[in-house]
Amino acid sequence: MLSRQSLQISQLEQWIRKEGLVSAKDAARALSISQASFSRAIKTIKNLLRFGNARSSRYTISRLVAELPSEIPIYQIDAAGKSLPIGTLYPTEPKPNFVLQKHSDLKDIQIFKGLPYFIDTLKIAGFLGRFAMPTLFQGKLAPPRMEDWSDEYHLHYLLTQGWDRPGNLILGNSALDRFREVQQHGHIRIEENKRKEFYPKVVANIGEYGNVGSSAGGEQPKFAITLETSKGLRFLIVKYCTNDSAEGERARDMLIAEHLALETLRKNEIPCSISHIFEIGKACFLEIERFDRIGDWGRVGYSTIGALNAELVGASASNWSDMAEGLYREKLISPSDFMKVLKLDSFGSLIANTDRHMGNLSFFFNDLKIGQLTPVYDMLPMAYMPRNGQIFTPQPKFSPPSAGREDAWLWAYPLALEYWDRLSKENRISSEFRKISTLSLTALKTLRESLILE
Repeated sequence: MLSRQSLQISQLEQWIRKEGLVSAKDAARALSISQASFSRAIKTIKNLLRFGNARSSRYTISRLVAELPSEIPIYQIDAAGKSLPIGTLYPTEPKPNFVLQKHSDLKDIQIFKGLPYFIDTLKIAGFLGRFAMPTLFQGKLAPPRMEDWSDEYHLHYLLTQGWDRPGNLILGNSALDRFREVQQHGHIRIEENKRKEFYPKVVANIGEYGNVGSSAGGEQPKFAITLETSKGLRFLIVKYCTNDSAEGERARDMLIAEHLALETLRKNEIPCSISHIFEIGKACFLEIERFDRIGDWGRVGYSTIGALNAELVGASASNWSDMAEGLYREKLISPSDFMKVLKLDSFGSLIANTDRHMGNLSFFFNDLKIGQLTPVYDMLPMAYMPRNGQIFTPQPKFSPPSAGREDAWLWAYPLALEYWDRLSKENRISSEFRKISTLSLTALKTLRESLILE
């Protein structure tokens, strides 16, 4: 038979494992034990984590995962390429909890159900994610579908190979050591004037992952590269199409359309990713300069609007505008950025961008704090993107503004007119898509004539 003290220890341990992060006061009340009994019992629990001091202390139990450390340091790479510790992440009970202790204030403790939202940007995903080097974790390779990766596998990958992920965070000492090693020896780069020979080789190596169109998930073929230029290094994401079939022709149209959409917004004082069209024969490459890289080694962090909304607002919003409204209501973004999101959402709807998903709009994120809206990216008429070998040509149809958001729609309307007009006259675009652009221009004007908004 268990002694009274042994029973208290067992009950306390089970309760902490169930509840997660607790205080002595909460435990004493929940289990009807004295503070003195709690103090004696807590000392005997294995793998206990304690945060804070004295009466402000909180407790949890470390969740031991094979091949993962019990403490994971988080580093931020600043604009000069220097690494700065910003916190420590602890896998804790119950699964899937993680506790974050900030480096700037050891009393600042946060608990997350799953990996923290700001790590979402680092996760392997999309077309580029298919080329992640497979690693063994607990004796097994990762599931073939990245959607089936567990938090633990994502974490293992980032700890072993995550030194060059998007944004500015690095998890763990091994990945940081690798980053410093690369700093010593320099980036793998190619000279700008050798792109003509190099790009086709990259595409050939990608091979079976596809040369045109996009996958079922709308993932456009692309690769990441570092160019050496007379003005310094350029860090690029390069989308491409190298096939001259009907599907390839439409994919090429989409690359040019994306470039022109960014140009249209930039002309109207909306920060956008810098892009360039580079052609090699019938192959078309869209070079997009990364906004998360500064100089040779500097980095800047960012987090998607979807990740920010899910963690900091918790609203079940399904579009950029609603999510931005939630962030604005919580005073997490500025009035100016809130209005920019409304404008971008309206512009996207008026250029048939049906892929305005939660990962396609982001805010800068440094020192675990939300900054300004990042430059715009992935803005194009995705309704017409070929998928799985099929070409889609839906009839142009646009929606009137939502109530209360008319100003943003009215701002976007003339830009969308300018955009469709430019596409309808763009010689690099196929005659078929120029016709679609002309029809879109007409449909948009017809819609506007039917509305009384001013």
